[in-house]
Amino acid sequence: MTAVRICPDCGQQNAAHLVFCTKCQMDISTVPPEVPEVTEQTITTPAPPQKTSDATSVVKPCGQKSDGAVCSLELVSDSNVVFNVQDGQVVGRGDKADVRITGVPDIDAISRLHAKFFCKNGQWYVQHMGSTNFIKVDGQTYTDHDSEVAVYEGSIVVLSLTPFTFRVVD
Repeated sequence: MTAVRICPDCGQQNAAHLVFCTKCQMDISTVPPEVPEVTEQTITTPAPPQKTSDATSVVKPCGQKSDGAVCSLELVSDSNVVFNVQDGQVVGRGDKADVRITGVPDIDAISRLHAKFFCKNGQWYVQHMGSTNFIKVDGQTYTDHDSEVAVYEGSIVVLSLTPFTFRVVD
């Protein structure tokens, strides 16, 4: 089994790389990762498919559809507010953004062209567009436009002051 961070507040098992609980959003950065005890009640998730020698079998960890990879940004404070983002698209509050963010708290702190989401070598990344604002990924702040920051299912991506849960869309 892989190590997880167990939220001391709600008991949620979170991936070891996460610093915020995916259920209650509590800061779990100081919680040491541990391997959960296996019991009869433990539910295991099947491992993702592996590449085979068959050239037509391809693992698509970015959740790629036939027309391209898609992820979503789910507003932490209201999971009904979701923005779908295709590979290579830029999100922001301006008209020139590929995905226009609207109806979220602290909208004025989000840049017109704030962040680019893309899939490279099977991994999702977010890149700050170099505005005067910033992004945070799992508690780490990025202000430059050179950083390509890996994001994972359940990562918390903050566009200036507004937190979103990153999801891979299958």
